[in-house]
Amino acid sequence: MNSRTDRELLREYVERDTQAAFAEIVGRYIDFVYSVAIRMVMNRQHAEDVTQAVFVVLACQARQLVERPVLSGWLHRTTQNLAAKIVRTEVRRRAREQEAATMQLDTPESEPDWEHIAPFLDDAISDLSDADRDALTLRFFERRTARELGERLGLSEEAAQKRVTRALERLRGVFAKRGLIISSTALAGAISLQAVQAAPVGLAATVIASTCAAATTGISIFGILKLMASTKLKVSLALLVAAGMVGMLILQHQTNDRLQSELASLQSQLAEAKSAPAPAATQGDTDELARLRAEHSELLRLRDEAGKLRQNQVEVTRLESENARLRASQQSNREAQPEQGDQAAEVFKTIANARMNYVTGWFYAFISFAQKNGLKIPETFEQAAEFYPEKWASVMSAFDQNKFEIVYRGSLEDIPETARTIIVREKAPFANPNKAGYLRTYLFADGHSELHSSPNGNFEAWEKDRLVATPQP
Repeated sequence: MNSRTDRELLREYVERDTQAAFAEIVGRYIDFVYSVAIRMVMNRQHAEDVTQAVFVVLACQARQLVERPVLSGWLHRTTQNLAAKIVRTEVRRRAREQEAATMQLDTPESEPDWEHIAPFLDDAISDLSDADRDALTLRFFERRTARELGERLGLSEEAAQKRVTRALERLRGVFAKRGLIISSTALAGAISLQAVQAAPVGLAATVIASTCAAATTGISIFGILKLMASTKLKVSLALLVAAGMVGMLILQHQTNDRLQSELASLQSQLAEAKSAPAPAATQGDTDELARLRAEHSELLRLRDEAGKLRQNQVEVTRLESENARLRASQQSNREAQPEQGDQAAEVFKTIANARMNYVTGWFYAFISFAQKNGLKIPETFEQAAEFYPEKWASVMSAFDQNKFEIVYRGSLEDIPETARTIIVREKAPFANPNKAGYLRTYLFADGHSELHSSPNGNFEAWEKDRLVATPQP
């Protein structure tokens, strides 16, 4: 897993114009930006257009963003602004007012589901301060742990967690003002589970290509949006490349013709000088001879340049053919095969996400069980199994629940700090396949899950402040 920070990648892109560095940033945030866009515009094609435009803006403003500590907050605001230009404000306002009125009339007894939260989420986040927005995007959208969040924001782990808690409470207040009543625990769980969805296959490659085209030609953001809405970006790029190659060939031909004309003129003058009778040598003749020798040297230089131009012309033709072949090969590879990366790292990432999704599913099962049993967490997994989300049934069946344990069995109301209280953990740590050390899966009372690492497999010191004893009846 690459440990380079967003600052390092942006600085390399700005100072060296390294496309690989920018491509890595796109890979990190493509799902996040696409998820915000699809919630705003509710249309897949428009969401893809907005996603491309956001990364074009990032490429254009990269120099101003190099020192920004948290990039995800800026991406969220920019995505929201560009999405607002795609969808007419009046249509969105009426749809949201109608949905808000319907939600107020329904007055549901249970927590609102994701379909009610999603249309308001990004507008609500935009009403928060930059500090609160950065804290929420790092915690729930990038799924950073409290320790990682503290390192990014320059805070201690405890201070970073408190900032997330306060930001989550302010976000809940924004929802309350709009008529949507939801608890902090349910809101945190919904955002962790649903806020980021995978972008369409191939969108990252399209974004990188469009960014390169915009940075080269200086197209404005509105021009990018209009171009993406009216024609395929690949066609536009092909035309740009073709225009550049044609211009280069024309310039080569014009320069070659001019040098050949000068060469013929000098050859003619030299022939006349050689055929003329040799008069008596005078000072003027000496000067003329020196001039002719200089012209002869210039003639030889021009011949050399003409030869180099011919070679350049042949090389341009070869490069043009090679470019066409590479583009055809690249297009064929895109259609036939998915992009290949570090397969071992991808497999580990998939397994890690599956473990965290597995314990997160138990969080929702526990919440449903608690609502029917006086807010008390179940004693065993079997008591809450019937409430496990159906959409994660395949994840549930992939793990043995006997390898996990419930470490808190009291009431939800007795938990002092949900974001720091462990309620489920993996019984035994497992070896980290990517580097030395061990990993262990944890589920916290606010609904987020973590994979915590230890160099020697001893987690007792870290768990000490996060395990709360079950109150005695």
